Amino acid sequence: MNWDIFKIILPTTLSFVIGIFITPIVNHFLYKYKCWKKTHGKVDMEGNETPIFNQLNISKEIGTPRMGGIVIWLSILITVGFFWVFHSILPLDIFNKLNFISRSQTWIPLASLFLGALVGMVDDILEIKGTKDKKNVTGGLSFKKRLLVAGMLVYS
Repeated sequence: MNWDIFKIILPTTLSFVIGIFITPIVNHFLYKYKCWKKTHGKVDMEGNETPIFNQLNISKEIGTPRMGGIVIWLSILITVGFFWVFHSILPLDIFNKLNFISRSQTWIPLASLFLGALVGMVDDILEIKGTKDKKNVTGGLSFKKRLLVAGMLVYS
């Protein structure tokens, strides 16, 4: 049997289904703890305010939860963990082929995903808490800091 297409379709589908099931739980948590920006406002790449965007989206930014990326990385983590556990418990050929942790090609994309997710989560937490930096109206990480981390990911 040709496992190549199966190795792509099954984990992707499983991760999608897990994401669908954990979304209401994460959404409930985000609304319960009011994980959204407390003040509205965006800035462009040079640090200037965007008055038209800010005026049009004044009510949409406040009350819209941040940290929705948790659904993505958590569903991937559960999927990878699922195949790793089943490979350890049942050493069948199918679980051997689907065990992503055993392949060295998987570590760099997984590390990049989780480092990017960490930067996104820090940015969202700073947006939720707010900062006292007058240059950074949005409250999250500045564009330069996010670009620096993205550049480090690309060149690693």
